[in-house]
Amino acid sequence: MLRSLLGQILDNAIKFTDHGSVNCFTTTHKDNEGEWFVIHIRDTGIGIDKKYYNLIFQEFRQVSEGFGRKYQGSGIGLTISKKIIDLLQGKITLESRLHHGSTFSIWLPQPGINRIETLHEVKKTKGPSPETKAQPKVSPRLLLVEDNVVNRDLIFYFLKDHYLVDAALDGTSAIQMAGNKQYDAILMDINLGTVISGIETTREIRKLKGYEKTPIIAVTGYTMFEDMDKLLAEDCSHYIAKPFNKATLMEFMAQALHSRK
Repeated sequence: MLRSLLGQILDNAIKFTDHGSVNCFTTTHKDNEGEWFVIHIRDTGIGIDKKYYNLIFQEFRQVSEGFGRKYQGSGIGLTISKKIIDLLQGKITLESRLHHGSTFSIWLPQPGINRIETLHEVKKTKGPSPETKAQPKVSPRLLLVEDNVVNRDLIFYFLKDHYLVDAALDGTSAIQMAGNKQYDAILMDINLGTVISGIETTREIRKLKGYEKTPIIAVTGYTMFEDMDKLLAEDCSHYIAKPFNKATLMEFMAQALHSRK
C-alpha cells in the first residue's frame, strides 16, 4: 500500500511540474498524537490555491476541469491516496501556493514502520533467480512502445545496460519499426493515448513476418484479473502491471525471453 501511495503522489507531482524539480525526503515528528514517520514530496509545479485544498481529494475532481484543461487524468489519484492513508492509520497534509509549487506530506504512525527498503535491499531480496539471472552473450533487441516520456525514460534506464532498446511513442511508429527490424521482444503500453491503441498495435505487429511467437508484453496500469485475461486474449503473450522496480522488470524480461526459445 505504501508503494502504491507514493506512486500516486509522485506521479501527480511530475505531471504538474513543467519546470524545476520534484524532491522526496523524510523526517520524523513527535506530537500529542504520537511519533510519526513523515514522507514529503515537494515540487516546483503549478501549485494549488488554498480554497481548492479539499476539492482535490474528492473523486473525479480537479482544480482545472472541462475539455479545455491542460492536465489530463481521471481525478481519482489523490482520492485513492487518501483512502490508503486511512487504511494505514495515517494522514496526509498539503502546503501549497498558486504558481509556487506544492508539498504533500504523508504521515505514518512510527510503530507501523519497521524499515523502508533501500535499492540495495530490493536488489538482494527481489533479484532474478539463479535460473534466469544469466544474460545471453549477444544482447537481445527490444522495442519499447510508450507515449509517456517519463515512463519511457525510466524503463529505458532500467534496461539499457542489458538490452539494445529502441523506443516508439505511438502505435503507428511501432508498427513501422517492427516492419523494418526484427525485435526479440516488445514492451507495449496499452493506453497509448493516440488513435491506435496498444491492443490494435499488437494485432498489426502479429501480422508481420517473424512476429508470430515474439513476446509482446502488455505494460499497463490496468491491474484487475479480468484486465490481465483480456490482454492475454488479445495477442499479448505476457503481462506486467505498473508500477514496478528494476529488479522485477529484469527478472520478468529474462523469463519472457526464455519462454521464446
